[in-house]
Amino acid sequence: MKKLGWSVLAAVLAVVCPTVATAGVDVQTGDWIRFYNREGGGVGGEYAVAPADGVNDLPEEFRSFCLELKENINFLPGGFTVIGVTTTVYNGGVGPAGDPLDARTAYLYEQFRKGTLSHYDYTPSAPADYDNLAVEHVSDAGSLQNAIWKIEGEISNAIGGEALAWFNEATTAVANGYTNKIVRVANLIYANGPQQGNRAQDVLVLVPEPATLVAWIGMGGLFGLIALRNRRKARA
Repeated sequence: MKKLGWSVLAAVLAVVCPTVATAGVDVQTGDWIRFYNREGGGVGGEYAVAPADGVNDLPEEFRSFCLELKENINFLPGGFTVIGVTTTVYNGGVGPAGDPLDARTAYLYEQFRKGTLSHYDYTPSAPADYDNLAVEHVSDAGSLQNAIWKIEGEISNAIGGEALAWFNEATTAVANGYTNKIVRVANLIYANGPQQGNRAQDVLVLVPEPATLVAWIGMGGLFGLIALRNRRKARA
C-alpha cells in the first residue's frame, strides 16, 4: 500500500472534511450581509438574508425572522456586519439587553428551516412577484413572527390563531425535553450610512449540529494520525 503524502492528505481532507468553521453555518462573525423582502407582511419576517454583494436572489440566501421590536433592519444595499453569532439578543426590544434566546423560539425556527413546522404554507413565490404573494404564506409568516415576539417578550398583547398554536406547540416541545443545539442569534451592526457602527436588529440563524462538528473534527484527527504515522515510518 502506497504511503499518503501531505499533499494527498490535504486533498482528501478538502473533499471529505470541509472547514469546520463554515460547514452548515448561515453566517459567521465578520460577514457582510443584506436583507431582501420576501413573504413577511408588515414589520418582521419572513425575509431573505444573503451576502451583501449587490446581487439579489442569491442561491446562498436563507430565511429569517426578527427578534426585537425597537431595533430595525432595512433592504438597502449598504447592508449589515455580523459582529457575533451567539445565544443572546442584545440591546433594543422590550426585554433587557443581553436577553438569552428562548428555547421555544429556537424550536419554532428549527422546524421552520427544516420545512417541518406544522401547518406552515411553504408555497414558493417567483422572485419577481414578491408583491403578489399567496395569502396563506404571508399570513403564516406574520403569525410565526408574532409567536416569536410573544415568546421573546417583545409584545404583551394576546395572540391567537396560528400564532397561538405555534406558541403552545413550542412550549410543549420544550417541556418534553427539546433543547436548542443549532439555532443562534446573529448580532448585527449597520455596515454603512449614517448609522454605521450602530446596533441593528438581531436575527435568527443556524449553525451545524454538534454531532456533525465532532464527526468533522474526528475525521481530521484520523487523517492527521495517519500522516504522522507515515512520516515516522519514512524516517525509520
